[in-house]
Amino acid sequence: MAFSIEERQPNINKLIVRLTLVHLLFNAATPFDGVDHMGTAIGDNCLIEAAAQIQPAGAAAIQAAKTNGSWTILDDAHNHIVPDDLSEAFLDSSARSNFDQLSPSRRRNVLSWIALAKRNDTRQRRIQHTADAAANAQAPNNF
Repeated sequence: MAFSIEERQPNINKLIVRLTLVHLLFNAATPFDGVDHMGTAIGDNCLIEAAAQIQPAGAAAIQAAKTNGSWTILDDAHNHIVPDDLSEAFLDSSARSNFDQLSPSRRRNVLSWIALAKRNDTRQRRIQHTADAAANAQAPNNF
């Protein structure tokens, strides 16, 4: 027997909610980890249902992530917003152009790699590596 999309939608929504909850529980392992909150891509009804299913420990972890900034640390990287210190590190417009020509996923990975640096000297090394690679028309090797 075939089911229409409308008949399967509640099950799909429940699956998305469960995947979101699992993602939040297992990806926010430490207070310094960035949280890729995929819940923003889910419809309002699913978010309401997800909020009703979150246990107190999960709600506390989400609140801690929002308080310490790890909840939003990857937002700029996911939106491809280049931080000011990286923009300043590009020595000329061709380096910036080379960086902008990276695939969207590669650019997002590099920006996330820079954003997740815990110490300032690590961040500066990553920025310098990215700028040098862009100046040489190469993709940064951040893995």
